[in-house]
Amino acid sequence: MPMHYAATMMLTPALLSGLLTTGWVGFDATKKEDEQSDGKKEDKKKKFPHRGLVLEANGGVAGCVRAVCGGDLDPAVGGRFGGFLGWNFLGFIEFGAEVNYAMMKLRGAGNPLRMHRIDPTGFAGATVGSSTADQYGDDLEALTVDGGKGRMLNAGLALRIHIIPRGRWVAFLGTGIGYNHWDSAFDTPDGDVRIRLPGVSFPFMGAFGYYVLKHLALNLQFQYTLTTTVGARVDAPGYDKQFAFTPILEDDGAVASAWQKDLPDLWTVLLGVRFHL
Repeated sequence: MPMHYAATMMLTPALLSGLLTTGWVGFDATKKEDEQSDGKKEDKKKKFPHRGLVLEANGGVAGCVRAVCGGDLDPAVGGRFGGFLGWNFLGFIEFGAEVNYAMMKLRGAGNPLRMHRIDPTGFAGATVGSSTADQYGDDLEALTVDGGKGRMLNAGLALRIHIIPRGRWVAFLGTGIGYNHWDSAFDTPDGDVRIRLPGVSFPFMGAFGYYVLKHLALNLQFQYTLTTTVGARVDAPGYDKQFAFTPILEDDGAVASAWQKDLPDLWTVLLGVRFHL
């Protein structure tokens, strides 16, 4: 038998053993890598469910719209901050309580009641009676302001529908109902003048965000708050805490529903931090 053939025969069992061992190890390593990869995918899905307790804090910019805002009141774009506390059901439906507070500078000058389309004499007649309406009406008509501060408080219930029920991305649409309170404050030489417009708010919102940690997401939210005002309260020197459910409007013959459509709505763009437990 030739020597090189004998050497090949002697090495063949060792060579085969090595090849089999290497192939098995490689197969086993590949299998483990696949299992680890599948495990990571499962862990990733499990790490970011959206259901459970939700706490949000947000802040951003706000602006006023409708006829009163575009008229003599002339509010500048201001700031808004707030929060949400609720519960997410099955990743899709979220329900809870929401509070927001907005502040802005009022740049208008003139009579503060007429800035809000309220007739001073008519308002006096609706609150103190016809016998003294002329006297108080003249006092209210004589009020003059030059700039002030506007504030809006919204507090109520919110319902959100999540488009993405799990994972790192967050996206939802929502609406709600709550209490709304607009407050215009002015400084005068004779004292402070405040006009308060309480009512009902209907916010409409949309948001998207991303979970940067297991229980923490950052989001961007857009919101429009539609308001329905139920009356007006005027606090002025010598004329404090008077409230009318249907104030007499500046334009003769106008009805309360037309006046309500002219009062401030609010748009907002908010950056938020979302905590999920």
